[in-house]
Amino acid sequence: MRRLGLWFILFGFIACNSNESKLPKGLVFPEPPQDNLPTPSKIELGRRLFYENALSVDSSISCSSCHLQKFAFSDTARVSVGVHADTGFRNSRTLANLIFQNSFFADGGVNSIERAVHPPVLTEFEMGITTSELIDRLKKNNTYKTLFNQAFQSDVDYAGVVKSLAAFQRTLLSFQSPYDEYMKGDKKAISESVKRGLALFQSDSTQCATCHIPPLFIDNEMHNVGLAETYKDYGRGRVSLDSTDFGKFRTPTLRNIAVTAPYMHNGQFKTLDEVLDFYAKGGEHHPNKSSDIVKFNMSDQDKEDLIQFLNALTDNDFLSNAAFSNLD
Repeated sequence: MRRLGLWFILFGFIACNSNESKLPKGLVFPEPPQDNLPTPSKIELGRRLFYENALSVDSSISCSSCHLQKFAFSDTARVSVGVHADTGFRNSRTLANLIFQNSFFADGGVNSIERAVHPPVLTEFEMGITTSELIDRLKKNNTYKTLFNQAFQSDVDYAGVVKSLAAFQRTLLSFQSPYDEYMKGDKKAISESVKRGLALFQSDSTQCATCHIPPLFIDNEMHNVGLAETYKDYGRGRVSLDSTDFGKFRTPTLRNIAVTAPYMHNGQFKTLDEVLDFYAKGGEHHPNKSSDIVKFNMSDQDKEDLIQFLNALTDNDFLSNAAFSNLD
């Protein structure tokens, strides 16, 4: 009953903006797509499909294999591992607060959550299944036949798979960290170290908040942060074919960052210490490197305070919320 109640609350949030006060100040829900309005039955179907191994060609993995709830719907691998132990070429990003993004994947290659469903399911080195084989499998499962009828008043089809997975992912909201409680007025929600880290994060010297803008800690933009002098992965340039986009990647959210290691699009850094050291040094030389990436001085205490602040962005309820889990 708790999960069902949460679904109805989330449905009210997204469809009607009926309780915007529970969002961080200044943040409002975007209008849901008119061809995929959220309903509890659609979200329930999407939740089940998210954890369904039948979506992969050899039935070995599901969406949740690379997006684990306890890691804020990311994983701990440097790059994601698909069927037949094939590896991808990018680190798996968190799915938290996808509803507020304007593009998806590290290169911003698609502009809707619905379109973002296709590549993981159909790409050979990820889940590698065909739409016809997937639908044939689901049609043999009476539970899915019932759920599709409840959600879409129709038989099992691929469009329903896409829409329900997208509907579920739009419910993955994470705004209950100690930082959020502090911003709501609870001055004891975070330590003095975290408060110092927040001040450093927002300072002109680090410029962290230039791209990681609260409360989402993203800017919905692409940047080259000087990760390398030569990029094997062209990032946005892979999509645009524009050399000035080489090495540019979408700003990742910092929410739940403490549990989403390793970091960067290729999982290059294992710890937040390494990430901070990289930025303090100003990155590597690259012609497309953002002008916002500059050296800054960071003492051991500064680093500790910044890390404590980043830890305060962890939403433990999000990491264990039954509404998002595979528990029935």
